[in-house]
Amino acid sequence: MPIECFELPTLSFCLVDYRQVLINCETNIIDDLHQFDLLNKLNMRSSDTKKVMYHHVIHEICESVMSIDTTNKVILYNNLSNIQLELFKHSSRTQVINFINTLTAKVRQLLPIKIYNHEDDFDIFVDRCKEGRGELRARASVISEFLRKQQNKRFDFEKAKKFAEKYELTYLSQQYFNNIKIKNLVFL
Repeated sequence: MPIECFELPTLSFCLVDYRQVLINCETNIIDDLHQFDLLNKLNMRSSDTKKVMYHHVIHEICESVMSIDTTNKVILYNNLSNIQLELFKHSSRTQVINFINTLTAKVRQLLPIKIYNHEDDFDIFVDRCKEGRGELRARASVISEFLRKQQNKRFDFEKAKKFAEKYELTYLSQQYFNNIKIKNLVFL
């Protein structure tokens, strides 16, 4: 399913629902876990399970950011409170969500991707932005402040390279990251 972003009018960023990114890669995750006989006894702490999860989620994040047709900065909007995943049938919701939260924190530290956490569900956030100019300005101001705080964060390819080697994420190359940077200048 193609990823869509919510473009905030007259502002220089668009928001992508992180839940959609996760849902888009879930079938591939389940297929690989099944193929490697990891699904029936799903252990979120297993290094093999982590490799599968990291591979598909990080790949989908990067591909989603690069595929969005916008001239604005792409920001992943993270609120997993209402997410429904098939993985919950194979492990507890709490274990899966905790793992995804850990994965998300690692992505935030390692990759040139902006991930904005908010207590509102994405759909509620978007609806409130559409309610009126004052609400839109207030929410845009909060996101602008988040971006301002993120400006000092610099991407370190060496850390990402070590992480990629540890989890055998062979597609994560310097050129791949440069493509993401070029796509979204907020990462520079």
